Amino acid sequence: MLLIGERLGLVQIAKIPAFYQARGAMGRIHESVRGQIQLTTEDLALLNPFLVGFDVSWGRIYEKYNAKLKSFIIKPEQYFKETFGVESEVALFISEYQTIQDRTIQAASYFLQEQPALGRVDQSLFFMITPDPAGHRWISDYQSRNPQSRTCVVFLASDLNSPLSKDGWFIRNNVAKQLFTRDLFDYQLPIDADRYFFGREQIVQDYIDAIRKSQNRGLFGLRKTGKTSTLLKIKRICEDGGIAIVRYYDCKIPSIRSQKWDELLWRIICDIEGKPIKRDRHISDLFLNTIKNKGRKTQICLIFDEIEFISPISPFDEHWKKDFVDFWQTLWSTQSQQRSLSFVISGVNPYVAEQDKFSGGQNPIFGIVKPFYMKGFEQSDVRKMVRFFGKRMGLDFDEESINYLHTRYGGHPLLIRMACSYTHSQRDIKRPIKVGKSLLIAEEENREAEMLPYCRHVVSEIRDFYPDEYELLELLATRQVGDYWELSSETEWVRHIKSYGIVSNDLKDKPKFEIPVLEKYISSESRKRTKEPGALRLISASERSAWARRRLERILSSHRSLETLYLNHYNKNIWPNGILPEADKIITLEALDHENDFSNYIMQMYKTFVEPVYKRGIYSFEKRLMSLQEVLDIIRVLRHSVGHANLTPDVQKRYDEIKNHVTGRRVQISMRDLYCMFQQYSIDQLFVAFQIEIQKLG
Repeated sequence: MLLIGERLGLVQIAKIPAFYQARGAMGRIHESVRGQIQLTTEDLALLNPFLVGFDVSWGRIYEKYNAKLKSFIIKPEQYFKETFGVESEVALFISEYQTIQDRTIQAASYFLQEQPALGRVDQSLFFMITPDPAGHRWISDYQSRNPQSRTCVVFLASDLNSPLSKDGWFIRNNVAKQLFTRDLFDYQLPIDADRYFFGREQIVQDYIDAIRKSQNRGLFGLRKTGKTSTLLKIKRICEDGGIAIVRYYDCKIPSIRSQKWDELLWRIICDIEGKPIKRDRHISDLFLNTIKNKGRKTQICLIFDEIEFISPISPFDEHWKKDFVDFWQTLWSTQSQQRSLSFVISGVNPYVAEQDKFSGGQNPIFGIVKPFYMKGFEQSDVRKMVRFFGKRMGLDFDEESINYLHTRYGGHPLLIRMACSYTHSQRDIKRPIKVGKSLLIAEEENREAEMLPYCRHVVSEIRDFYPDEYELLELLATRQVGDYWELSSETEWVRHIKSYGIVSNDLKDKPKFEIPVLEKYISSESRKRTKEPGALRLISASERSAWARRRLERILSSHRSLETLYLNHYNKNIWPNGILPEADKIITLEALDHENDFSNYIMQMYKTFVEPVYKRGIYSFEKRLMSLQEVLDIIRVLRHSVGHANLTPDVQKRYDEIKNHVTGRRVQISMRDLYCMFQQYSIDQLFVAFQIEIQKLG
């Protein structure tokens, strides 16, 4: 892309339509503005450079927080909207104070929340003209301290009055320099402002309805999926709409989790009353009286975030092993008598709501909290978030790249933001730029090397509290899909990892990771521990023969079960001759001891399962058994790899995909290990394919 205009720092703006280069393509100051505010010669000089790209459509003197600003609403031309992702008009302020202060920004922000700006003006940014020569540095420091604040684009009055402003690109280049260098994706704390909150509309609405009806809810999910942000959103809506008194408690804060149950309850009573309350009776009676009095006029909702920290599984405060029961018995008893009370509990670990007893006593939460598991964003929400921030940073993510981000990171908000932040950090100069799928794939290895510590944080709770389920994740991540399939038949063993949205079944009912980057992390950690040569964890040499025999015996019996089910379902034989004549021979196959043994193994598997049903590029069961067909294709490709000196491009591509899958793209691997992986992988895949097809037809 051709660069035009003057280079400012590291940011340059790309070429735009030629007709915008003419000074004649000017905006205007509407006549109504002149009637609303008295514009001095100095004001007109400051506004004039903005007329290349904007109309000034509204103006007033605005005073707030002891700050007086000349406030304008300016309407951008289409190119500005497309370049910077701004769909609405923009607020512009002239400050005559010699220095920018916090109150100046606060006044400007408040203006955006009032009419006529509200609903008309972009809520994420505004322009500020100031005589303060240190204005750029001041606003940069301010936004570092307040990362969720609106973006303030600063223009120095001295620059607007200088020959620099005569350049038709002056305004655009200044906006680009300040917008494109701020990393809006790099934010990892809960979102407490609506303008940066995306998705979760259905959850928010459901929980607000529950609060209206005094129903309890539980919100659980992986770390950094947006649970706290959603709770804060619910709190804002309830309070702003007069729906309920909502009190939010972050239970991991030491001042909360260190309190005894009665001390915390007293704190809640004072918070609901909005003033200190004398403790003149039993705390349970005092709480009941507070809810009774306050609940006459409105609903009351208590939100306990990070609930694990005030529960019997608290990692720090032992007293909650006993206090948990007293605390929640009081809440539950009060709710039973006063239907104006509800509560929401939230955390990573739903254990506190799942166990019917703790230390032999009844769990008062069990059965009264309806849990919900928060998974990743839908693709539409990923699109909104990525394009909203991306456009304001000069990054134009196309649909393929958004689909890639959603698929690769399972809709996980933090992981997606980190991926986009990395892309921003690698591109300092030319903006705006197109971000496509191929660019993201090229950066994948280096980008995810930086993300691995966050992946550890995301899955740490499962590893610590549900070690059996984490072991299943390891089996799936290390390509031991057969063992995973057998163990996952016990629903309890996969309940959480499925509820969290970490694993699911694909369209062919084959188990898969919903968040591939977590699969990569878990596989990497497993290899570090076991010293495996590739992504597939090899069965130890001493156990390999016994394992292969067991699996092959299961495959033999499974193929006979499938024969019967297929005949009953389709009224025809699955195999053209009714049977597989070579089937019994697979039991004689041995686990590989030498790389030369692989040829005999794969030829026998091909003759047994592929040759009878694959004629002239078509399988005899006509796409009715897609999982089985996929595995037979793997066997066919591996057979070609040892039976032909040269592979066709399509076969070579598929062979490389299989090899990369089992090795994790590792180059330094012996042929013996590679063939052992191929054997283990093909046996395992065939076993699982038979189980899937039996399950479907059964």
